[in-house]
Amino acid sequence: MSYDHFKPPEHFSPTGKFAYRAMLTLLFVLIMVAFIYFAVPVIQTYVSEPLSAWVGNTLFGPKAP
Repeated sequence: MSYDHFKPPEHFSPTGKFAYRAMLTLLFVLIMVAFIYFAVPVIQTYVSEPLSAWVGNTLFGPKAP
């Protein structure tokens, strides 16, 4: 049996239920913004650029100077 963690408790008023979902949505957006701001540049520097250079060298040979 699954449980919906985003469903507001039944004892909340309709306004409270709306505020609960709005707070969770805002929290999710803030966490995603923080992840994009801090983690994505690190991933790009240490994963994406070396991987793209390796794949490019493997498929097309080293670049001429």
